Amino acid sequence: MTAARGPIGRRARALVGNVALAKSGADAWTSNLIGAGIKPQSQHPDPTVRAQINAAWDRWTDQADFDRIADFYGLQATVAGRMVVDGDCFAMPTMDGFDGNPLRIRLFDAEQIDPTLFRVLEGSSGRIVAGVEFDGRGRRVAYHAYKERPEFNYWGSLAMVRIPADHLLQVFKPEAPGQVRGLSWFAPILLSLADVDQLADAQLMRQKVAALLTGFIINQSGDASPFAGDPSSDGSAIDSGLEPGTLKVLSAGQDVKFSDPATIDAESIDFLRLTVRHIAAGLGVPYEVLTGDLSQINFSSIRASLLEFRRRVEAIQNNVIIFQFCRPIWERWLTVAALSGEIDARGFARDPRAFMASSTTI
Repeated sequence: MTAARGPIGRRARALVGNVALAKSGADAWTSNLIGAGIKPQSQHPDPTVRAQINAAWDRWTDQADFDRIADFYGLQATVAGRMVVDGDCFAMPTMDGFDGNPLRIRLFDAEQIDPTLFRVLEGSSGRIVAGVEFDGRGRRVAYHAYKERPEFNYWGSLAMVRIPADHLLQVFKPEAPGQVRGLSWFAPILLSLADVDQLADAQLMRQKVAALLTGFIINQSGDASPFAGDPSSDGSAIDSGLEPGTLKVLSAGQDVKFSDPATIDAESIDFLRLTVRHIAAGLGVPYEVLTGDLSQINFSSIRASLLEFRRRVEAIQNNVIIFQFCRPIWERWLTVAALSGEIDARGFARDPRAFMASSTTI
């Protein structure tokens, strides 16, 4: 899994950027996992403090992005989308703001945490696996990242920095115990997606050929037909083309036959639909959501499909996105808000759990 995640992720990015089905699948997961945003609500027992915390959070969400191109819920959508396509995404809470709560969230591309860095650390029992440093007990202690994002490296620095593990959030769906880096969700269907894309191109070319009205002039006498400009000929096999309404007079002994190319038959359409269903199953998305094709369903069948999909979505929301991304940021934000005096933090040191308690809505 660690060795293959790099090539799989790059191929998944290429497919999502070029194949409509892959793009639809990635967007379907992102929109269902995040929607308009996973929003926390304080559960503090004091209603006044609770309202104050929620109001402060709403003010901060518009300033959450380090790069200032999205709000906090836009960051959630980016994290979920990159997790689906690349396998994992990284976020670093940093103190960089000046207005209100100074906490800001900076996202890291999956390739920025060097996936090719493997090393046994001298003088200790620690090791680095795919850019992630472990101590002798197998616990994550740091991440090794490029100072510049990968697309900037051709003019920037290739220097690397060591980021402590508690300063960087890694968001990925674990598939096996001891997994170090995330694997693209497109891994089971990469070959099928590429084959379907090639099949669609081939069928389109087949239809283009079938749309051509091609005529062949046959000389019944068996003599070769002359070409235009031949002084020894009385006429030419290609002296003019065919236009609508044309009455064409052929020379003696000539006949015309038209091509009859094969068209797409029902068997090809059924096979293409079956392959797309296989892709939807491999990606974990209902066929109707992936394609938008509602021609062969009824209310009961789509309801059963969507209920199962929503249970799967809810599990990933709670076990991955909220646990690995939303909750740690909520706790950091609330701590900074209490220390900066943005909220009434009396009693925070005595009972921090009352301040940290929250529920989520989507």
